[in-house]
Amino acid sequence: MIEKQIIKLLLGKKFYTQYKGQITRNVLQGNFGSLFDTIQKAHDKYDADINIDELYSLHTTVYNPAITRAAKEQLSELIEDIRETQEPSKEIADDIVKILSERDVAQRIAVEATEIFNGKPADFNTILSMIEKYKTGLPSEKQLQMM
Repeated sequence: MIEKQIIKLLLGKKFYTQYKGQITRNVLQGNFGSLFDTIQKAHDKYDADINIDELYSLHTTVYNPAITRAAKEQLSELIEDIRETQEPSKEIADDIVKILSERDVAQRIAVEATEIFNGKPADFNTILSMIEKYKTGLPSEKQLQMM
């Protein structure tokens, strides 16, 4: 459900631009990740909002022309679900993006920590860098709470 709402919101150029860099493909599962890639390419190329039908056409014709018929049918169902999904309010969208961003950073830190646990030479600067990068994206009052 959250992924559908985020994909729908990302179709708007203003929302996409505002949250570019905070939402990554990593936080979106399965077909949502590939739709995110399509949205990203489309917004980089076109300076306008994208409607849901354009997303389907761009995804299946322009960016993934070799997509199978079965995958197209599955995608078509997903697109219809996204079309029917109600967009959250601005405040709720902000909270959703914050949660997804936190999950992304936590997942990347966990992967790095697991690799160190499994024998990779310990370079905690990588983890510190992830944390610092996350903190620089926060509003200043949130940064003070983390200290």
